[in-house]
Amino acid sequence: MQKITLIAAIDRQFGIGFKGCLPWHIKEDLKDFQTYTLGKPMIMGRLSYESIGSKPLANRAMAIVSSTATYPNATVVKSLDQAIRFFADAPEIIIAGGAKIYQEALERCTHMRLTHIDHIFECDTYFPPFNPQLFKVIDQTPLVLGKQHNYKIEVITYKRIDII
Repeated sequence: MQKITLIAAIDRQFGIGFKGCLPWHIKEDLKDFQTYTLGKPMIMGRLSYESIGSKPLANRAMAIVSSTATYPNATVVKSLDQAIRFFADAPEIIIAGGAKIYQEALERCTHMRLTHIDHIFECDTYFPPFNPQLFKVIDQTPLVLGKQHNYKIEVITYKRIDII
């Protein structure tokens, strides 16, 4: 069975974005994101892709879900289903946002890798609520932050219970 992993950083209120950008800059989380996703195919929506400068991330095959946009050096597909089919041979697919893509992928994901930030930021975009009874925590790792951050964060990996 193919592993489909949603990856996101969320604050205490499940915030993930503000005005098209991340509401925080936590280099330790960005490094963790890069390390985990390197070499894996990634799916994201148009707005998320534009928020990273409309450029493919290095060493990752990417499919951008959009009904209208086209981008040089990127594969654009019309739907999440089409994107998943595009990467049918991959052992794991990363779903990297945004909120609409997360909502649609939540029912199909086998895993979630969420960086929980113990702080409330100003956000206008949120990770969709999910039923914790459908998932089991299989890993929980704190990230050591620099002194400029006065809150804790940890990366929690969830696995859908019905596939354990």
